Amino acid sequence: MAYKNRESADKLRERMEGEGLRTRMTIEKDNRGRPKWFRVQVLVRGTDADAAEVKGLLAKMGLKDATQISKKAVGRGR
Repeated sequence: MAYKNRESADKLRERMEGEGLRTRMTIEKDNRGRPKWFRVQVLVRGTDADAAEVKGLLAKMGLKDATQISKKAVGRGR
């Protein structure tokens, strides 16, 4: 989700974290360096099934348009 103001993004992050999700916020700036969009992202580490479970939780929260923006394999520690 993206918001024009930080307060709305922070409220969504608090709500998501209250559900046990790990989040981060990125800030897209305009050409003058001023904040334009505050984007809230959910970070999922696990399998495709884990990601699907999180997407289902987001849908129950009323956030039905969640989009996966990255899928990166995580190496195993040695």
